[in-house]
Amino acid sequence: MHSQDQAVSEPAEFGRNHPPAGDLGLDPDARIDNSMRKFNCYIFLMAVGLVAGFLYGFGFDNDDYLKPIDLASSVVVTFTFLFWVYLDAEERRFRITPRFSIIFVFLPLICMPWYIFRTRKGLACLNAFGLISGLMILYLIAAGLGAVLSLLLSSGLSLIRG
Repeated sequence: MHSQDQAVSEPAEFGRNHPPAGDLGLDPDARIDNSMRKFNCYIFLMAVGLVAGFLYGFGFDNDDYLKPIDLASSVVVTFTFLFWVYLDAEERRFRITPRFSIIFVFLPLICMPWYIFRTRKGLACLNAFGLISGLMILYLIAAGLGAVLSLLLSSGLSLIRG
């Protein structure tokens, strides 16, 4: 039989052998620091949406211009969510394996719900889905605002020129 300490220290596949979620094992300062980092992820996502929308507005009628913006914003958003998962997993003492990270990069829409179901129960699971859905809606709003700003700026520049 393994003690609780040994079970946690053994290699775990996709988060097996983790202690109960209530026993985070982090001091309060570390938990606050992680919360601030997660909040910074939210702010960063809004900034990425605003910049992507702003760039979209300038290249609205040029598909060749938009493809790199789509790719870059998708990669940045995926890695930001992966970083959020790492921070959240550290808080919950949930082990994230390298294989999960690689799969997450290619299949984030499958891995994110899987991670949430594995780390939360009941209402906490619904709250996490609500948070992520809200973040994606705010990202789209920020992208829309960025596009409107770039269109206003480009029309204002054309009025000045001409």
